[in-house]
Amino acid sequence: MNKHTMSTGEAIKAFLKAYRLEDKILEAKLKSLCDNVLGAAICKKVTDISFRNQTLTISVSSAALKQELEFSKSTIIDNLNKELGTISVKKVIIK
Repeated sequence: MNKHTMSTGEAIKAFLKAYRLEDKILEAKLKSLCDNVLGAAICKKVTDISFRNQTLTISVSSAALKQELEFSKSTIIDNLNKELGTISVKKVIIK
């Protein structure tokens, strides 16, 4: 390949970066991992999951669950990053 051609994978990554879609793609992956990482019972009480700038925000409908998740932030981060295969989540906010 010459210096002006790129692979399909590189082109897709460049497109996602140019249109700032990387976080949205990762957010969709994180939502799909909810049951595996948090468990089905907890995910039923999750009202929203959003991801931006390496920060995952989880909104829950229960104050007791919010308190429980506050104590589990580092475990949540470790398990999500393990599932993703990269260090993508650096911070978790529970609302």
